[in-house]
Amino acid sequence: MVRRILVVDDEQVFAAAVGEYLNRCGYSTVVNYSGEQALQTIEEESPDLVVLDYCLPRMDGLQVLRRIKEGHPKIVVIMMTAYGTGEGEVEAMKLGAFDFIHKPVDVHALRLVTEKAVGTL
Repeated sequence: MVRRILVVDDEQVFAAAVGEYLNRCGYSTVVNYSGEQALQTIEEESPDLVVLDYCLPRMDGLQVLRRIKEGHPKIVVIMMTAYGTGEGEVEAMKLGAFDFIHKPVDVHALRLVTEKAVGTL
């Protein structure tokens, strides 16, 4: 079964690159550039996993994570950030994030975390 992954990052080139990499790893990916767009995609397509940026315009990653977990608690969420805030990481984990990846993203680490997360489904 091919797992569906939603990649959410407002940096469009980066988001597309992550989506393409995960496609090459055998996943079916959709890329969104805002939290609002991601929440709509989740309702329409019900992905198995979300790779979610911490810093998004208008609705930050923690707000999106909270909404995902309220409406779709089985969706696994991996958070990403370029800003190493320990408090933000702790809050994300309390809200139900599976793991936290720091940017610049090491693609091998992303693949390992993704495989581990998919293994929990």
